[in-house]
Amino acid sequence: MSLSVSYPTAYLSLKALADDGLTQVRKLARTHQWILIYDNINYYDSKFNQRLDNRNRHHEPFQHYAVPFRIRPISPLDVSKTWAFEIPAMDIDQSSLDGNMRVLEEVKKLLQLDDEWFRNHVVIVGGNQLTVSRVRTMIRYRAPDVSAFNRLQWAIPVLQLFHLQMIVCGTILRTHYGHITSPGSLAYNIGKLGRKRVDKTMPCYYTANELLRNTFDAMVRRMWLVELDRKRLDTLEDDVSGFWAGVDCYLMEDRQWFINHVLMTKARAIRDKYLANSATLSQTLGTANINAALFVRDMVAYMELSAAIKAGDIGDSRQS
Repeated sequence: MSLSVSYPTAYLSLKALADDGLTQVRKLARTHQWILIYDNINYYDSKFNQRLDNRNRHHEPFQHYAVPFRIRPISPLDVSKTWAFEIPAMDIDQSSLDGNMRVLEEVKKLLQLDDEWFRNHVVIVGGNQLTVSRVRTMIRYRAPDVSAFNRLQWAIPVLQLFHLQMIVCGTILRTHYGHITSPGSLAYNIGKLGRKRVDKTMPCYYTANELLRNTFDAMVRRMWLVELDRKRLDTLEDDVSGFWAGVDCYLMEDRQWFINHVLMTKARAIRDKYLANSATLSQTLGTANINAALFVRDMVAYMELSAAIKAGDIGDSRQS
């Protein structure tokens, strides 16, 4: 059985659902604590007829990089469902103080909140670094205002964790970028791998994140090769099995203990040699190896932070 309706009927039904949803949001805004998060919308704008004033523009592509290993969480938050309500898009440029204030005014108008409500409540305003900076600036400039809403004392600007992750990623990229002619530098790797959109000024986060992680994997593998005095890592388990094959009687637990003992011993050696004290690296390593060790050190903190954010691990987040 099928049901056929006209376009006006479908349109009016959707509008009724939207109006009812907005009514529910207005009720919840008065009776519950809530967080306001807003940001610009990114998209790819393609032009058929290219001109100087009409060209393709790339607005933050969406990609994904799979983490090859799992970091054990320390104190993850309990999983609970979060209610999220999307309000209508606004044709407002939020790249200025005035634009951010207009966004807050539109939210106030949309939720039908009076000035007295803002006198007795606080709202976390989440966003990226620039949004948080602008809201803090507005709070400072508007402190003498007589209106509770305009004073913005109710707004608590908080940098969102994903944006913090983006900032750390960009900082590591710029710090270790180097020069394209310097082997071991990120610029050198970018040239060899043919990566795009990873310049120092405005890198795409997803491509920069992938580049950093690939470089980290390669450098860590190289550290293990040096410490184990091997040319390949994929044959390590076979070599250990061959060693134990010559022993007449052994327990599987003994073999596993031996492998773990060797790996942990070498892991401590790598930590002490490359990561424990960066001030002493120049005594034993050359410039390229020093830069690699410093990069790995920074990436360890970045990857732990990223894993903590993904897992909601407040214990690891505090340590990072």
